[in-house]
Amino acid sequence: MEPKVADFGLEKLLIGDMSYRTGGSAPIFGSKRSTTSLEFGPSPSPSPSSVGLPYNAPESLRSIKPNSKWDVYSFGVILLELLTGKIVVVDELGQVNGLVIDDGERAIRMADSAIRAELEGKEEAVLACLKMGLACASPIPQRRPNIKEALQVLERFPVHSSQQ
Repeated sequence: MEPKVADFGLEKLLIGDMSYRTGGSAPIFGSKRSTTSLEFGPSPSPSPSSVGLPYNAPESLRSIKPNSKWDVYSFGVILLELLTGKIVVVDELGQVNGLVIDDGERAIRMADSAIRAELEGKEEAVLACLKMGLACASPIPQRRPNIKEALQVLERFPVHSSQQ
C-alpha cells in the first residue's frame, strides 16, 4: 500500500488564505489499491465548490475560520478508506453514519478484501476502528470526537506487523 496525502493546507500557505475556499487544486490521496477498488466507475469532473471533498469537512465550505474538527473529519474519511479500500463518497457517508455497526463479522465483511484475511480474529479492533472512522466523519461537527479521543481508541489495540 502506498498512501499519498498532500496539499492539506499547503496551497493556502503558498497562494493565500482564501485559496482553499475558492477551488484551488484537489488534494492528492489514494493508493493503486484504493483507487482501483472503486466500484462506481469514473466520477464526473468536480465542480469548483466540491473540489477537495470528501476530505474537507462539509462545514468548511461555509466557514472562513478553520478548526480542529475539520482535521478530525479528514482523519475519519482517511481511516474509512484505509479499512474499506474504497474512496468514501460524501453523499454515501451520511447514509452510512445512520447505520449501527455492532457485529464484528459484519465489520470484517466491510473491510477491504486485500486485508480481510489478516483481520480474522481481530473483529473487535476492526469494529472499533470502523466506529471511530464513522464518528470522526460525522457531518455534525459537535458529534465528532477530538483527535485525542480518537487516538486513545486506536491505542487500545496492539500493532502487529506481518513483516517480522
